[in-house]
Amino acid sequence: KMKRIIGRIKKDLKIRGNKENAIAMEKYMKHTHKCYGIKAPEMNAYFKDFIKQDPQLSVEDQINLAMNHLLPSNYGEEHHLGILVLRKNVKKITSKGEAYTRDVLDRAGDVLLNHTNNWAECDRMCMFIADILKTDEMKYRDHIANWKSAVHENTGTASIWKQRAAAVSFVRYGRHGRHTELILDICESLLESKERFIQLGAGWVLREVSKHDIVVIETFIRDHQDAFIRESLRYATEHIKKVDPELYQTLLSLSKRKRPSSFRDPQVDLKKKKLL
Repeated sequence: KMKRIIGRIKKDLKIRGNKENAIAMEKYMKHTHKCYGIKAPEMNAYFKDFIKQDPQLSVEDQINLAMNHLLPSNYGEEHHLGILVLRKNVKKITSKGEAYTRDVLDRAGDVLLNHTNNWAECDRMCMFIADILKTDEMKYRDHIANWKSAVHENTGTASIWKQRAAAVSFVRYGRHGRHTELILDICESLLESKERFIQLGAGWVLREVSKHDIVVIETFIRDHQDAFIRESLRYATEHIKKVDPELYQTLLSLSKRKRPSSFRDPQVDLKKKKLL
């Protein structure tokens, strides 16, 4: 049954694909995954058709389809479809209880750890995680925050996408002044890293917090000025630039740490390893 569904998905996406779009999309993502060439609005429309074709699929079957087949796929559109499947089932997942929901979050963490090759895939997963958080923020927030120190067990190296997700999953809460202390704790940990996409995840959520409280972000930046690479500091101060240009220039001048000469873009490394 699952094999039939996966085969149909691949056939459907191939038919809907556009070679010209695919070339442009793969180039934009630095060839970290393959593309059929289907844009987001078309994927959303296909998802509605897909759900209608198999209305009797259980929640467990849908989660397994997403986690085991779509999210580890070599194609960005299949990953996108997997996230749409998960987001559709958020209420059904959380209705099964805290233990079940935590298990699903752990499976999402495993996807981030082992089957995520770029920021787009990571940030789409964060949309699903944020949906779970929305059902009971206090129950699941620490579970996600602990990803700030996630590493690959076999090498002990930082999990770029799982650590990034620890911050990006809280973006929608930061702008409303929710969980600020926890967010700052996550960012303090992430800024210890030299990895660009981990730092940019921290910068993004700090920017959102600044929309609610500029003072707390100014203080945080001054206290951690040596930890930022300039690119992440620019992210963190984008909102401040609009409302207080003078303060923006002052804060931007604090960071002297540019991208280190030893920096290796993780997307390039992953491209050499495998196209996703």
